[in-house]
Amino acid sequence: MRKDPFTKEFMQTLGLNERQLAAVSFLKEHDTITNNRYQRLNAVAARTALNDLNDLVEKRILERRGRSKRDTHYVLASLRNSL
Repeated sequence: MRKDPFTKEFMQTLGLNERQLAAVSFLKEHDTITNNRYQRLNAVAARTALNDLNDLVEKRILERRGRSKRDTHYVLASLRNSL
């Protein structure tokens, strides 16, 4: 079994907020998250969700997937791309 690189302590060193930490925890169990699901998980507006998700992509914690706006979802970045 591989060691989880996405520990809460490591995530906090990257300056993630509580909403982003909750999303990473969610992804460890559910494999994928959408903007809509992020909004419901954290009780935030669509723009806040998008900003948070984009920040996670820029920090190489998440990868954006999907071919269209409606199909966009996010997954945890692969280990080799994250560190």
